[in-house]
Amino acid sequence: MATIKDVAAAAGVSTATVSRAFSNKNSVNNETRNRILEEARKLNFTPREYKQRSNSLGCGCIGVVVPDISNNFFAEVISGIESVMSKLNIQVLICNSDEDPGAEIKILDSLQAINVCGIIIAPVSNAVEYNAECLKNFDRSGIPVVLMDRDLRNGSMDGVFMDSYGGAYEATQTLINCGHKDIAFICGPLTSSSGLDRLNAFIAAHRDNGLEVHEEHIIYSDFKYETTYNLITQRIDQMNKVTAILSSNRRMTYGCCMALSENRIVIGRDISFISCGRPEIGHGFISYVDYPTYDMGSECAQILIEKAKRGKRNRTYARKRTTFDMEIILNGSEKYPSNR
Repeated sequence: MATIKDVAAAAGVSTATVSRAFSNKNSVNNETRNRILEEARKLNFTPREYKQRSNSLGCGCIGVVVPDISNNFFAEVISGIESVMSKLNIQVLICNSDEDPGAEIKILDSLQAINVCGIIIAPVSNAVEYNAECLKNFDRSGIPVVLMDRDLRNGSMDGVFMDSYGGAYEATQTLINCGHKDIAFICGPLTSSSGLDRLNAFIAAHRDNGLEVHEEHIIYSDFKYETTYNLITQRIDQMNKVTAILSSNRRMTYGCCMALSENRIVIGRDISFISCGRPEIGHGFISYVDYPTYDMGSECAQILIEKAKRGKRNRTYARKRTTFDMEIILNGSEKYPSNR
């Protein structure tokens, strides 16, 4: 059975152009459209129909692209998005980029090919220019894009974010106030805006308190459980040199806690801990920085709807960028360990 890629190859165009030709988009000239239709006839290709349910936007579905579907943070944000979209009979297609820029661009191509009416995305990186330019082109061409949690360089697109810097700074300050001077920091990828913000906050809090940041106490991970578990296991001997750990996200918190537990290092007794993000089930005794994830998702959806209604009109409108404050929840694990 022929696919849209086969038609695109035969006609010498992109799959996106084939999709626009079959959806009668004016951006495809008659000569190109006729060539595509002729090649489709030869290949006996019938385009799949993505039926749009009736709603005020004339929109059938949107794409939501997250870097780690196993992270409950994103599941909670998606819940907020779906709560808004379901009321408008708009389907939500959830895609997982797995922190991979290559996978991310393939997802974006696929979403464009099926003619989604908008995209909400937590970009894998703010340093991959090709992916960033692709998102900007979508936005310019009439496929509205809203950034979620992670920003791109120059901050030129609509988005909903959390105060990553403020949360990490207050968490670090809390540990310092409890008497900690040797704090380990589990850092996310620095190509991620949230990862970089938290590292900068960690360093700034030390500087503001006249404390030295020990480079060997910064553990560079990738926001994932497996990598963090392995890193902590490899460096477990260094844990007796620190009195507290600050983790940059909840998946890395889980990986770290598992490694500590397997090596009989008890949080509260042997080491203190704060997590940026509510810990996974089973670690409810750990202090953490909390964010209104559901509200963030709802805000993303509202901004996307406003952009879809506006369409290509009034391109001079001010970008809407919302930042949610955090709240630090102290459960006792931040206190100086009793065994030290």
